[in-house]
Amino acid sequence: MNCVPFSETPAKNYCTYCQDVINGLRIKCMECTDFDICLQCFTAGAEIGPHKNDHDYKFVVRT
Repeated sequence: MNCVPFSETPAKNYCTYCQDVINGLRIKCMECTDFDICLQCFTAGAEIGPHKNDHDYKFVVRT
């Protein structure tokens, strides 16, 4: 059996809008598939593609 080393580094999340790495708090759209946005873009009301700023969302905190 071949073993693949486990990375100690947690996966990074990127803002779908600005593409920056999201550290700490991120906003996850509950209506769009695989859509995470940083707090700065969220507060600016960013919209991209089918995502609209009035969609339902949840706050996600990396622990």
